[in-house]
Amino acid sequence: MKSLNFPLLARFDPVMKQHIERVESGQFSHSSYLGNVIQNKLIASISGKIMDTVVTEIKQFKYYSVILDCTPDVSHQEQMSVTIRTVKMDKAPEIKEHFTGFLIASETTGLGLSQLILKTLMELNIPFDDCKGQSYDNGANTKGRNKEVPARLLDKNPRALHFMFHGVYIP
Repeated sequence: MKSLNFPLLARFDPVMKQHIERVESGQFSHSSYLGNVIQNKLIASISGKIMDTVVTEIKQFKYYSVILDCTPDVSHQEQMSVTIRTVKMDKAPEIKEHFTGFLIASETTGLGLSQLILKTLMELNIPFDDCKGQSYDNGANTKGRNKEVPARLLDKNPRALHFMFHGVYIP
């Protein structure tokens, strides 16, 4: 066999090994499912289904809090990670956190970040009125005298209390 695209997979799966050998030898005259376009479509499809399940669960528990953290990526674009925390009330309460993804923050002002959060929740069809808490890293727009992002979100929903990761609870 020539060079394998997925050597570990082929090494332990005889069917995959045979398939890769056929693809590399040119026996197939049609596209294979090993191509990046098909893989990306499959990943997007699975991701969409997972996100639908997560949003359904968040809505089932109704109230939630958001956890946001901003940091620049390797290309120096500001990324905001968004996690939503719920509490499942069963025999014993169970805290669940759902990572919903990274958002590119093209505008890092308090206005820009708060609009990005609200827009994302709206796109996920998660009502911000059900948010009962918000927490952030120690970013410039989330700490200090004005606490720009938390203050803007509190204006929209006074019950979305603000607390910090590395600080004391701040009502």
